[in-house]
Amino acid sequence: MAFLYRINIRNETLELECLLALVLAACALSLQQRVDAVPIYDFILKAPDSASVMPEDNACYKDEGGVEELCQRCAKLTKSNVVYPMCCEDHDAAREWCFSYVNFHGRQ
Repeated sequence: MAFLYRINIRNETLELECLLALVLAACALSLQQRVDAVPIYDFILKAPDSASVMPEDNACYKDEGGVEELCQRCAKLTKSNVVYPMCCEDHDAAREWCFSYVNFHGRQ
């Protein structure tokens, strides 16, 4: 271990500083945490409680008042895979948001 503390100023090699820099770099790399880049949508991944393929709360299967067309247009305009199921199930008032989003240009 004595060779790690040797500083040779004549050749300008500072082994102690290099070792310290390597240790700090290794510590910084070890402290990095992994972050998921894409949020996980639990409400889509969960299986429905009933055995039915068409849940009762899904208005797109019933086609109540053109809901399916609205949700399809909203999903196409937003280019998102999450919008259609959210709109059909009216999760977090997504249907009202989709209506405003689809009809935004018509109001201007």
